[in-house]
Amino acid sequence: MYWSLEEDMGKKKLIYIPMEIKAREFESKILLSCFAAEQNYGVLLVHKFPKGIFKHLPTGIYIDKDIAAHRFKTLKNIHKYKMKIVCFDEEGLLQDRNDPLRSKRFSIFRLSKETLELTDLILAWGENHKGIICDFYPDSDKKIKITGSSRVDLLRPEFAKLNKAKSSLLKEKWGPYILIPSAFSAAINVNGSDFLFNHFKLSNSLVGKKTTESEINFFKKREEHSRRNLDQFSKAIIKMANIYKKYNIIIRPHPNDDHKYWYDLTKKLNNVHVVYTHTVKDWITGCEVMVHNNCTSGLEGYILQKPVVQYSPYIDEEMERNIKNAENFKVKTEDDLFSVLSKILNNKTKINNDTSLLNGYISSLEGKMASEKIVDSLNMLNVKEVELNLNSLPLYFFKVKLKNYLRSKLIKFFNKEDNSGLGISKQAQQNKFPGISLKEVNYFIKSYSKELNRFHNIEAKQVSKNSFYIRKKA
Repeated sequence: MYWSLEEDMGKKKLIYIPMEIKAREFESKILLSCFAAEQNYGVLLVHKFPKGIFKHLPTGIYIDKDIAAHRFKTLKNIHKYKMKIVCFDEEGLLQDRNDPLRSKRFSIFRLSKETLELTDLILAWGENHKGIICDFYPDSDKKIKITGSSRVDLLRPEFAKLNKAKSSLLKEKWGPYILIPSAFSAAINVNGSDFLFNHFKLSNSLVGKKTTESEINFFKKREEHSRRNLDQFSKAIIKMANIYKKYNIIIRPHPNDDHKYWYDLTKKLNNVHVVYTHTVKDWITGCEVMVHNNCTSGLEGYILQKPVVQYSPYIDEEMERNIKNAENFKVKTEDDLFSVLSKILNNKTKINNDTSLLNGYISSLEGKMASEKIVDSLNMLNVKEVELNLNSLPLYFFKVKLKNYLRSKLIKFFNKEDNSGLGISKQAQQNKFPGISLKEVNYFIKSYSKELNRFHNIEAKQVSKNSFYIRKKA
């Protein structure tokens, strides 16, 4: 049941947080919302904020996942309504300041001079992330605060009991299992093989930039590299299923994967299952071993003290997305893969992952949590307490959807080209955001309250579909 919008919300500083991928962001953004609400912020947590909605909302803080060049127009519209713009880039972790190619690519793909000028605060994963930004945009130094990530907070020992309880349900259902998280969307993208390149090309065109030959070659090279590794990885999965028959093998697709590829590959393998539920963190916590290829989940496994094997038949330093040395086992050949797997599954290896190797890359692995540091940083922004009236929000969501629907019909009727964005398949949208219920939101607020012995007076109310307001009780 939605909030009675007649209820008095009281004056609060407001934070607006969009969510792109539920499995990646939902739990951590609930945690961040709890820390913020504890300091008398009101947090509006929404799947997507429709274009133009901020003219109906009081001034506050808008936290987004990136400030790439193509987002200039969107950010300018938000900034127009006197919102403070804050960026925490989800892709900022697995970059390397010492690698000129990767650093430059990050500075081009994820940042721009124009969007940085609109941004009031940048939250950095660690010194490495901050250093890359400052190397290419030195004037941004004063806008950057090193906080770490709320996602990593959930990997800390404080949440070990909760993580174990959630993963025990998976172990109860699947028994002992080998986890394989996919990172092959460059090769098997559900929106088509050219989607990532076309998206980048469109982004360039929206800011009047021409896509260069080197950028074209990079995308071609990335797809080919991903496809070659996928071919070898697929063969290894089939062999793995036949060798380790007493284990289930869980393939967890990437949100942008065409899941049909995995279903077709494994349909005759009784102990291999393609499952896209729960967070990767839950699956990692319960697995016997994780095998991946250049997947960010490998780092989560490392922090959670799990045995992690990176199987990379083909290596290209430009395509690497892992922190060097912060790995258990990195193998190139199939023979080495199965040799390592057998040792791990026969308990002949000890795992003692040295998380101090991550210190330059990830802040707040211990001590004050990243979520709390983020709120401390937000407190430095000059934002006033305001009264919130959400009466117009559900209606405006409806109006925007209707407007977009009519616009698409008109474009189709007149056979005009739609340059506003690329079509994302319904399957991709479902993969990324299957929906959120108030019951889920309240479950995590209650769970975090129990684990940390705080947030006892934090409540959530549903405003509209996939939209929630989280605050301290009056």
